[in-house]
Amino acid sequence: MRARTIALFPITLGALFSCDQVNMIAAGSFAYAETYELDYPETEVIEAITQFKRQYPEKIVPILPDGSVLKDQRRNESDHWFHVYFYDATKNQILNTWTRPAGRRKTTFALISVNKGLEIGNWKILNSDFNSEENRRLKNDFERQILKPIQGILAKKNK
Repeated sequence: MRARTIALFPITLGALFSCDQVNMIAAGSFAYAETYELDYPETEVIEAITQFKRQYPEKIVPILPDGSVLKDQRRNESDHWFHVYFYDATKNQILNTWTRPAGRRKTTFALISVNKGLEIGNWKILNSDFNSEENRRLKNDFERQILKPIQGILAKKNK
């Protein structure tokens, strides 16, 4: 009896991890976020993001149809994340990102979700709601259009 139970355990575990419900056991507030480690303090990363948006104003999210504005900010004093929003006019989508210190001289920059259009409420979570091809395309576009230019700004500033 005990041998049969031990033999069935890996099969049961395999079945659990092969089903779509496995996403329900991911831990953390942003369990599916695609994260990037930057070797700069968070204050410098936030300054570089601000400079990037000055250089590329088309990446700033326009005023939403309901008149509200998505601000780059911490939501409150105890918020661990500095929330940043980018707009991709060619795809009419908003990218939801955040930064968080990863030590004194390191910052985690994360791509969390994408909202189709300017009507808020159409968010899809990266690495969860998209298939692998869509995820790969979104991440590549983010890296090329946003991350790499911000890294370039940081590198110039720290020469």
